[in-house]
Amino acid sequence: MSTPVDAYLALAPDWNGGLSVKRAWRTGIQTALNASEIRSALYTWPRRTIIMDICTDTASNSAWLRGLIFKYLPRVWGIPFWQDGSVLTQAAAYGATVLSVDDTSGRQYEVGAYAILWSDAHTIEVVQITAITSGVLTLYAGLGSAWPTGTQVFPVLKSRISATQKMTPLTSGAGLRLKVEASEEYDDNYTRYTPSATSVYPAYLNYPVFGFPPDWNQASDITTAHNYDQLKYLGKSYWLTNTTESLHTFSTVFLA
Repeated sequence: MSTPVDAYLALAPDWNGGLSVKRAWRTGIQTALNASEIRSALYTWPRRTIIMDICTDTASNSAWLRGLIFKYLPRVWGIPFWQDGSVLTQAAAYGATVLSVDDTSGRQYEVGAYAILWSDAHTIEVVQITAITSGVLTLYAGLGSAWPTGTQVFPVLKSRISATQKMTPLTSGAGLRLKVEASEEYDDNYTRYTPSATSVYPAYLNYPVFGFPPDWNQASDITTAHNYDQLKYLGKSYWLTNTTESLHTFSTVFLA
């Protein structure tokens, strides 16, 4: 199922506020008495979310942003993956169906999905990708404008934003700050590419080993849990548990 994009929010993020990209999996979990689990994937692909701050610095941009939010808030939005940008290494002529960029690896370009050529928030062109090779994006249709060498190109997240948006004035006349949380609108027409985990990470007993060291400047926690109920009768209490073993959890922040 494919849902068209109604509006593109192409205002660059405020990098001082940071930009976060999250992935969410949905899993069905059956837990045995010894706390072992059988897990079943309920998503065929993890849903991605972009969280970022946007600031405007002119009255015209503030008015444009307010109008865009007012008109399209419940609709489908296109949000650039700002952290995954490429640049044109050759000028792209009007009608061209190939973009030569500095790099496509490790970026969230997908066959069937969209990319955006960006000069500023109001000077953009959205294109659909039909093939991806090293340093080359092949397009479904020819470009509607010519773009010079050095133009920035970003993959696009098709998404929906939160139902309530709060815009904070920065001055009495011009600037606004908006925190956007855009969650992926899944499209099964995209061709997803997922490398084998053991081709990226070393394996032990056929399981991939996550070898990144933790960030020891952040807290690392080891949690032990064993859920039980306390039953009371005439002052005397008993404990009852449905599992035979405790469960250990390790959580930390990793550096990659």
